Amino acid sequence: MPKIWPDGWRIAKRNRVEQIEVGDRFPVFLEASGECENCHDASGYMFSWIVRGRNAVEHVFHDSEEGERVLPASLQSGPCPMCNLKARADWLERHSGLLGLELEGKKALRLRLGRFDPRAGQAEGKAKAIDLVREIPELRTWILFHGDNGTGKTHLLMCLTNACRVANVWAHYTTSEGILRKLRDTFEQKTIRTTEAMQSYYEQAEVLVIDELHRVKWTEWASEKLFAIIENRHTLGLPTWFASNKAPLELEEHCEELKAIVSRISAGIMVAMTGVDWRQDVFERWSGDG
Repeated sequence: MPKIWPDGWRIAKRNRVEQIEVGDRFPVFLEASGECENCHDASGYMFSWIVRGRNAVEHVFHDSEEGERVLPASLQSGPCPMCNLKARADWLERHSGLLGLELEGKKALRLRLGRFDPRAGQAEGKAKAIDLVREIPELRTWILFHGDNGTGKTHLLMCLTNACRVANVWAHYTTSEGILRKLRDTFEQKTIRTTEAMQSYYEQAEVLVIDELHRVKWTEWASEKLFAIIENRHTLGLPTWFASNKAPLELEEHCEELKAIVSRISAGIMVAMTGVDWRQDVFERWSGDG
């Protein structure tokens, strides 16, 4: 499993010594002395060297083809996001994808499955969501919630993301376009390594929650990137949960790329969310009261 570093740590991946710059960070790998597979340290902290200027009092040795080179550096520590409980909780919240989002006037981070009140046509969706939560911590099932606007799909996905978070499982909520936007931002900066790291981020999340699967402009680049992420997660056996306004057959007919993605989802669960749009229902009630 790849290392999960403390927030704010960007580990340098420069291969040549002459490319190393001031500010680059290099990990310190400890011999296993604790139960955590991430930090191997019983104290719950991780360590790294940061390359500094001439006044650094410590040094890190970096091997290269030209021989060993001494780089002025300072040693820093940070709480392990996996076993340091407070750090882990903070990390899961920051990487949930829910920070700053609201739904129906409520902060997304506060949405809970137990408080999801299913309207007509939503009971099966809630029941299947509860089944997913019962799999924690060994989540394995893929699922697609599909139905019209306002039938509770996004609400359920956010509730599920929070259920994982409070159970110490990393679930990341996003949209299909949100993934592509993040990748596009790094691609436009011409930083191949950063683009690869962002793609790997989505591929390795314990649970990836993708809303609005249908709302993508399917260019060749977009379909290649999105399918690669979903395909790699399928290969790794990592659960991925989706929502879409289009039913599976409609998605397959929309374009070839979606047909391939639906084929990966089809081994999981397909749940139809029906009923009236809650937004329209609220509006009509409000209008009637007037």
